[in-house]
Amino acid sequence: MDYKEVLARRHSTRRFSSRPVDNNLLLQIVREASSAPAWADSQEYKAYIATGDMARFLRSRYADAPKNSAGLSDYSFTNREDWTEREMSAMKEFERKVGDYMGEDYDDFFAAQGRLFDAPAICFLTLPKDASKWAKSDLGAFEMLLLLSAANQGLDTIVAQAFVKYPEIVRKHMKIPEAEDLIIGIGLGYGVREDKLNSFHAPKKPLGKLLTIKETGAPVKGEQW
Repeated sequence: MDYKEVLARRHSTRRFSSRPVDNNLLLQIVREASSAPAWADSQEYKAYIATGDMARFLRSRYADAPKNSAGLSDYSFTNREDWTEREMSAMKEFERKVGDYMGEDYDDFFAAQGRLFDAPAICFLTLPKDASKWAKSDLGAFEMLLLLSAANQGLDTIVAQAFVKYPEIVRKHMKIPEAEDLIIGIGLGYGVREDKLNSFHAPKKPLGKLLTIKETGAPVKGEQW
C-alpha cells in the first residue's frame, strides 16, 4: 500500500465487526513495529494481545464494571476539575464537534468505550515501573509503527485509555507481571464500514500551531551562545 494511503487509512475505529484477526497477521504487525528506535536500544516496552474468547471475556468484564467508576489505571487519570485551561478547552471543542456530527446519537459515541469498541483483538502496551523517562518516547514510536503496519495490512485500529481503565482485570487474566505498568491499549480488527461511529475524523492541529522552523538568527562568531 502507498504510504499516503496508509496514513489516510489510519484513523480511530469505534465499532468493529466480529471478524477475527489472524494470529499470523498480529505477529507480522508486532514484528514490523519492533523496528522502532529505542534509547540505548533498551526496548523496555512489551505487547500483550488478547483475541478470541479472552478478548470477549475482557470486554464483558469491562461492560459489567460500575458505570460511575473512574477506573484505576496505572497512569493516573486527572479529574476534569484539575485539568488545565488548555486541556479543558481542547476537550470542550472535541465534544462540540462530536455533538455536531453525531446529533441525537451523541451518547453512542462515548458508550462505545464501555464495550471496548467490540474490538476482536486488543493489544496492551506496558513498561516496567522503573523504566527510564526515555522509554515513554520509545513506546510511542513502537505504538505508531504498530498502527501504521496494521493499516498497511488492512486492519482498523483505535488507541484508547479505556482499554487500560481496569488494569487489575487485565493483569490477572493476561498474566502481566506486577512490575509492569499498563500504559495504553489498542483495539484491532475490521471496522463496520457503514457505521456512523467510524466516519468521524477528529480535526488535527494546524501546522502553524504545531511546528516551528528557524533558519536565521543564530549567534555570529564571538557572540554568546
